[in-house]
Amino acid sequence: MVAPVLRQIWTVTPTILAHFSGGVILSYPSCLIPGLKAVDSSIKVDVSTASWLASSVAIGMVIGIIQSTYILNKLGRKIAHMLAVVPAIIGWTLIYFAADVTWLIVGRILGGLSTSATFIVACCVISEYTAPEIRGLIFSLKTTSFVFASLLVHILGMLFHWRTIALISNIPLLVSLAINFTWVESPAWLALKGSIKKSEETFYWLRGTSNRSVKEFEAMIQAQDKRKQNTVQPISLKDKIIYFYVICTKKDFLKPMMVCICMLGCLETSGRHIFPAFSTIIMAEILPKNMDASVYIISFDIIALVGNSISSMLIKILNRRTMTFLSGILSFVALCTFSLYGYLIHAGLVTSKPWILVTILISYLTVSNIGISSLPLVIKGEVFPLYIRETGLALASICTSISAFIILKTTLILFTNITVFGTFAVLAIILLLCLVYLYYNLPETRNKTMQEIEDYFIYGSFVDRNIKIENAVDTEVTITSNNASEQDKLVKH
Repeated sequence: MVAPVLRQIWTVTPTILAHFSGGVILSYPSCLIPGLKAVDSSIKVDVSTASWLASSVAIGMVIGIIQSTYILNKLGRKIAHMLAVVPAIIGWTLIYFAADVTWLIVGRILGGLSTSATFIVACCVISEYTAPEIRGLIFSLKTTSFVFASLLVHILGMLFHWRTIALISNIPLLVSLAINFTWVESPAWLALKGSIKKSEETFYWLRGTSNRSVKEFEAMIQAQDKRKQNTVQPISLKDKIIYFYVICTKKDFLKPMMVCICMLGCLETSGRHIFPAFSTIIMAEILPKNMDASVYIISFDIIALVGNSISSMLIKILNRRTMTFLSGILSFVALCTFSLYGYLIHAGLVTSKPWILVTILISYLTVSNIGISSLPLVIKGEVFPLYIRETGLALASICTSISAFIILKTTLILFTNITVFGTFAVLAIILLLCLVYLYYNLPETRNKTMQEIEDYFIYGSFVDRNIKIENAVDTEVTITSNNASEQDKLVKH
């Protein structure tokens, strides 16, 4: 007899492999572009073409967000994951056989489509298929796999030709697709579509039949029944637009979205996108010209991997809020210390000592990767209610892309005008503002079911659902909120 936890791990493994592949796709230009610029390269590129090869993945990511949102809602999680993985397999194959730049760009666009699509699918799958006790761990492992992929690509780029790396990159995707065929459909999606009996079977197959599992399932069904009673499905296009506007202005959507935006602010200030893109420039400013920065740059990849690995262990024993604010406050202190020391250097009050600056940076990257670099992706997968989860994740992903674009677009400008030290001071201010908002609005989601988290954003506090299983037919559900005006009692027969 296979334990429920093993069934859950087996089911979500393809999403981790797909996210690992996304890390490979985004890091691939680090070995592709130098290979194309080599003297003996069969495909020649200039600076403009090389920039297109690096950035064309973003085109596919936009398509992937739209595609996955629609398919997740209409066809379910299983088929959505299949259709998200296949474009990347085709893309890597096109890159391997590419005879000119056009096919390389097409392959990169397909890879970008798969990267964003698999990310959104994974958020739905992990949140809906796994128990609260392991959900945070799985999300952390997913993030760690992405960081590990970046480091692995940098190493493989030193050992193999870019075509060989493209071929190797299909292996995790093919394994992911093979396991995907063994999936059951998401019980949450089945319940949303009205297939209650099938939802019940798959839920208990995944989670077992413990009292907590029974209560979680009954709470989910009760919540969906209540929502259907209070919702009229739109028919015309005009009604659908109005319906979309209404649900996007409800507090159980707006509050999770604001939490996600502030967590994304923490993510950007953690150096998640700045260091991979500008580590050479950062190290060139703080190190003497005769020192080799390459060792430190590779070290940053290793530090990020170690930090995320530690996060994967701590998330099982520490609350999300504890990790967020501990990591955030320490990162804020490190950023301020780095900026202050840089100001004193430029003011001529102290002599620059590279080892001090490098030590501060290493400390900053370590504490940020333990919390504010990894937890935003965990929180994003937990906070959106079931009835609009796909749309919420899509909009949050768009916000992620916009924030990454803004930070990457403005960083070089800030470096030029206010130096690296001034830029880090700006990051510290942004981080502080986000932490203040999150202190008052971020719920503790550790060991909470998805329904409990959804209830929090509806009622303003975690509600106590006293579900009594009297027999196989009758289930009494009592909802008690800390807010007396929100109390509700329902009986399902």
